[in-house]
Amino acid sequence: MIQRIQTVYLLLAAIALGVQYISPYFTVPIGIDSARVPDLVDGQYNIFDRPWLIYITSFATLMVVIAIFMFRNRVVQSRFTSVGIFTASVLTVYMGSQFFPIANLAGDLMEQLSYRPGFFMPFLSALLMWLANRAIRNDHLMIRSAERLR
Repeated sequence: MIQRIQTVYLLLAAIALGVQYISPYFTVPIGIDSARVPDLVDGQYNIFDRPWLIYITSFATLMVVIAIFMFRNRVVQSRFTSVGIFTASVLTVYMGSQFFPIANLAGDLMEQLSYRPGFFMPFLSALLMWLANRAIRNDHLMIRSAERLR
């Protein structure tokens, strides 16, 4: 199972999705007007500020973990990975749709914004799942061509 490159890609994608739980998306200096931007009272915007970020990230992580253990059935593994790619893309769009209203509310405070690793993890996980899906399909094509030769 672990010898195949797609398993490594899927494992890295699961880790990238899990990093969002411990690393914030971005931070700003503490001491802002909490009435103006209530999400940034603690100085950071993370996955726990919006429940839907938790739900979507958990679903994407679940799809990746299930895909890792479906190594005996490459077609199903490819489908789970495709659903994971779609979910990571939805996560990226949702995260962006939540970021821009906060940026508008914060105004000049956003000049002091510093991005953290959690911000880039949905992009990285989608890329890793795409690479895994590509490797799964190449593996499937190689086995089909070997069966044709028999």
